[in-house]
Formats: sequence, C-alpha cells, structure tokens
Amino acid sequence: MKKKSEWAKCYLKKHFACSVSTTSRIEAMHRVLKLHLNATSKLQEVLDVYLQIEETQLDSYNEEYARHKKMLTIQLLLQI
Repeated sequence: MKKKSEWAKCYLKKHFACSVSTTSRIEAMHRVLKLHLNATSKLQEVLDVYLQIEETQLDSYNEEYARHKKMLTIQLLLQI
C-alpha cells in the first residue's frame, strides 16, 4: 500500500493542487453566477461575470503556483 503522502497529494499543502477540486471549483462558480445573475440577465452580463470569475481564479492559481515554486526552491537549496 502506498504512503498517505502519495495517494493524498491533493489534500496536502506542500503539493501544488490549485487549492480546489473539480467539484468545489464548479460550486464556487455557480455561487458567484447566482449572486450576479438572474433569469432576466442578458448574455453579455453572463459573459462579463464569467470573465471576472476566470480572471480571479487565474490570479489565485498564479499566486499559489508562485508560493509553491518559492517553497520548493528553498527546500532544494537547503538540501544542497
């Protein structure tokens, strides 16, 4: 049997997993869409909100990636 650190990487902070699973990412998007849109919203409004969500998520992923990259660099330097 594999170690927990190998089969549970997505649950550990030291591994890059973009902070979310597929389900939580979709649920978060639905929550934001519901906050900003309703049955009478125009297609342009839907697209605008979707682009805002996408931009926010990309910024978040880039920040997390930079944090993990820095942490891995430090770990590698400490091993030398």
